[in-house]
Amino acid sequence: DFKFDEKRFSSAVITKGSRGVSVFNNSEEKILPAKEVEVVDATGAGDSFLSGILVGLAKEKELKKAVEIGINWASLAISQSGSIPPKWRSGLDVS
Repeated sequence: DFKFDEKRFSSAVITKGSRGVSVFNNSEEKILPAKEVEVVDATGAGDSFLSGILVGLAKEKELKKAVEIGINWASLAISQSGSIPPKWRSGLDVS
């Protein structure tokens, strides 16, 4: 069980697979749901998730929005076979 140490970190992101993602920001926890998709291959899900978060943060999005982008990217990654990144589709908009 994860205990967020707000004295050491201002934020943290914990993935829980099909149970979603916990986003800790200061002392507040928000749980964002996972997307319901058919899982074809989980290869690359974590990389896609992190990439989405980093793109969101690079675009100066709030942490919650960046995590939502990561969830979308990971959902597309697991819905196809192999570790090739998913093609850009609507729903991945980071604007």
